[in-house]
Amino acid sequence: MRIIVFTCFVLGLINNLHGQISINSSSFPTVGTVLKGFTIDNPSGISQGQKGENKVWNFNNISGGTPFVEKYVNPSEGQYAASFPDANLLVKSNRQEENEIYAKSLSSRIELVGFGGENPVLGGEIALPYTKRPQLRRSPMYYETSSFSEGLFGFSLSADALPDSLFEGAPFQVDSIRISNKTLQYDTIDAWGKVNLKNKEFDVLREKSTVISSVKVEIKVPILGWLDLETLFGGAGFPGIGSDTTIVYKYFTNTRKDILVSISTTSDNEVIQVEYADVDNTISTSDFSVNENNRISPNPVHDRFFFKNQSLQAGNYTVKILTIDGKMVNENKRYISKDESLMIETGTLVEGLYFLILYPEKGNQIIRSPFVVKH
Repeated sequence: MRIIVFTCFVLGLINNLHGQISINSSSFPTVGTVLKGFTIDNPSGISQGQKGENKVWNFNNISGGTPFVEKYVNPSEGQYAASFPDANLLVKSNRQEENEIYAKSLSSRIELVGFGGENPVLGGEIALPYTKRPQLRRSPMYYETSSFSEGLFGFSLSADALPDSLFEGAPFQVDSIRISNKTLQYDTIDAWGKVNLKNKEFDVLREKSTVISSVKVEIKVPILGWLDLETLFGGAGFPGIGSDTTIVYKYFTNTRKDILVSISTTSDNEVIQVEYADVDNTISTSDFSVNENNRISPNPVHDRFFFKNQSLQAGNYTVKILTIDGKMVNENKRYISKDESLMIETGTLVEGLYFLILYPEKGNQIIRSPFVVKH
């Protein structure tokens, strides 16, 4: 009798395990991978659903959003490759054309190494390595397993490089300033089951990631040393300082290299953003080619942006702005000198993805660059 009971227990355990799935490193993006999807900010009618076993999440109602493309290429193609010698992946995205993201793929994880691009404080260009590397992907993944990763990067600069008015009226002299960005990420596979997306069904694991992000600004004062700016001034006049918590629910399948659905919520479970994979392959990769010579800044755009292309020849150009479906919303003719930054007004455009197209009067050097308007 004991043998029969034990055999039934083992068979039941095996059947239960077969009902679940696992995610391994074959789902990691590699050099040559192109991931395409859509982003929806502040969506309505979308829920992350419940945790547990053998769940079904129906996302067939998800539609629209801003398209994006991520290309994974060899780091040698990057402008800042020399600053990240141990990276073996370079991520280029039309969402952040001005930035290059460097990563390292290992057998059990992909970690972020650093990024190069526009200096967020002083403008110009900067290459920033992570002193603690956050985790982008991990393997293997099973139900009810957990992981933790920490990310940290920062930089310092002399107070002479900052506007004199920044610390005007302060009762002390500021020698230098340093800024650090820290993330703590707690991941748990809290559910498994099936996802329905665009009338297709996928076996998935759901990962719940709690991400605590904090930005710290410190000033160095003679004799006193380093002082936390938020402690001194309560962050007044310095937006973005402090901590923020976001919870992200990510649905992984072992048959694709992208994340099927990613739902970001506040700590109060308010859904603030949804990203989903282009499982119907409706986005043309050629329409979202990332050209390292093209520089649109800032991107996303509010009311205007500046465009520059290092290889652009001086001459007369027809400048057009097209919507994602090819509708022209603006056209004018401009003479563009070599090394000129072209300013484009976007205050009248609704939020969404657009293309800046430059047609030369002579020659065939057509420039095509995407940008996102976000008011």
